[in-house]
Amino acid sequence: MPRVYRYVRARTSNDDDAADLTQQIFARAFRAMPAYESRGVPFVAWLFRVAHNSIANEHRRDRSTISLDLVPDSAHPVEPSMPEDVALAHEESQEVNRLLSNLDRGKRELVLLRFAAGLTIREMAAVLGKRESAVRKQLTRTLSHLKEQRRAE
Repeated sequence: MPRVYRYVRARTSNDDDAADLTQQIFARAFRAMPAYESRGVPFVAWLFRVAHNSIANEHRRDRSTISLDLVPDSAHPVEPSMPEDVALAHEESQEVNRLLSNLDRGKRELVLLRFAAGLTIREMAAVLGKRESAVRKQLTRTLSHLKEQRRAE
C-alpha cells in the first residue's frame, strides 16, 4: 500500500529504513488480523494505527535524529521537462520540510497523516484516538499557521 510507505518514509531518515519498517508493519498487521474487530472504524485507520505505533516504537529504540522528507523522490517522482522545473520542485520540497520542522511533533503528525498518508479526518481520528471534530479543528489551525508563516516570509 503506497500510502503506508509514504507515511513511513516521511517519518524515517532514508528509503531503506522506510521499506524495512513498512514490511514490519504489514507483518505485524497480518499477525494481528485474527484479533481485528471493526467497531465502526475503517480498516485503513486500524492499519495506520499499527503503523503509527510501530514508528513510535522504532523511534524509542533508535533515538537518532530523523530527517523530515515529507515528499521523497521515490514516492513522488518528478518528471519535469525543464531543468527550471526540477529546481523549483526541489526548492518547494525544501520549503515544506523547513515549515514542517518548525511544528511540534503532534502538529507535524497531523500534516503527515493527512497529506503523506492521504487519510481522511475520520481515519486520522481513529489513528490518533481523538474525536473527528478535534482533529479537524487542530488540522485547520495548523494549516492556517503554516500559510501565515509562508506569507510572512
